[in-house]
Amino acid sequence: MTRETNARGFGVIGILLAIVVIGIFVAGGWIVYHNDHKTNNVINKTTNNTAKSSKSNSSSQSATNPTQTYMDISQWGVKIPLFSEIPDLYYVVGTGTQDSSGQSNTIWLGLKSITSTSCTPTNSNANNTELASILRTPPGDTDPVSGKPISTKYPYGTTIDGYYYALGDERTLVSGCASQNTLNSIDAALRSAAQKIVND
Repeated sequence: MTRETNARGFGVIGILLAIVVIGIFVAGGWIVYHNDHKTNNVINKTTNNTAKSSKSNSSSQSATNPTQTYMDISQWGVKIPLFSEIPDLYYVVGTGTQDSSGQSNTIWLGLKSITSTSCTPTNSNANNTELASILRTPPGDTDPVSGKPISTKYPYGTTIDGYYYALGDERTLVSGCASQNTLNSIDAALRSAAQKIVND
């Protein structure tokens, strides 16, 4: 009787130990799962927030910096940015003077939205009906009339591949083709654009 009772006692203790061990494994597994699940939720939230923030930044960036458009000046291999004040800028190649490469050193500018003949460029230097001009010279050249360096006489420009591209000084001097406020806005846009000419 005593042996049987002892055997039952040990059997019960073995079962209890097995239950405790299984309970420890189950509790440990639950804790690991719970912590891992919590970490994944944090990672997912962070990833989602980062994606939303990135998308939001991208949207606001494209809203504030729309794709820049340009007018190609194919004869010179450069392009000039177009702004809201000069969206329909166009040019006519001047025929009066050429640089050492045989290219015209002047283009005359106009706007398609301004159709007045007093602001319509032609390829002759003598007509003076252009809205503005872009000059192309070696950067060390001087103006033959004033003797000033080209970059001093025409400060609104940039140097690209050994040439200085600058806005000529006759810009918006023509009257009657637009209001003075409109001409002033066009003038400011052309000054900025001339300084941002880039390779085509």
